[in-house]
Amino acid sequence: MNSTNHDLQTGIICPNLTLPRYTFGFMDATIFQAHSNSLRAAMSALSTICNLKPHQNIGHLQWPVPHSNTTNGALVKHRRILEDHFNGAKLDTTHVVGVYVTRPADAPTSDKRQGVHPAVAMRADPRLCPWTPPDMIGPIPLV
Repeated sequence: MNSTNHDLQTGIICPNLTLPRYTFGFMDATIFQAHSNSLRAAMSALSTICNLKPHQNIGHLQWPVPHSNTTNGALVKHRRILEDHFNGAKLDTTHVVGVYVTRPADAPTSDKRQGVHPAVAMRADPRLCPWTPPDMIGPIPLV
C-alpha cells in the first residue's frame, strides 16, 4: 500500500496507515470427488491458507449437496471427512453461510438443484480475525 491512505470514515489522509489485507481460500465440495488424493490436497491447501495468518486469512467451504448419484449415507460420510480434517487442522467451522443461487430463466422444469447451498466460513481463530463473514451470499446465477 502507499505510505498514505485515505481514511474512509473521516475523509482524512492518514500517513503510514496500514489497512488489513485478507486472503480468501475457497473450496467447492458440492460434488464430492472420488479421487481422494486431489481432495486431500485441496483440504490441506485450504487449511494451510487459513492457518498461515489467523488474523487475515479466511476459508470458504461449499459443503456436499445431495444429487441423484449420492445416497444419504455417502453424503454424511463425505461431510464427516471434511469436518474431521478441518477440525483436526484447528479451524473454526461454526460460521454457517448460505449461498443463494438463482436458476436461469430457460432452465427446464426437471432442474432440481437447490436454491441455497450450504457453506461455512472458516478461520483459525475468530477472536484474532476482525472480519465477520456474511450469513448469506448471493444471489448468484447458476449456469
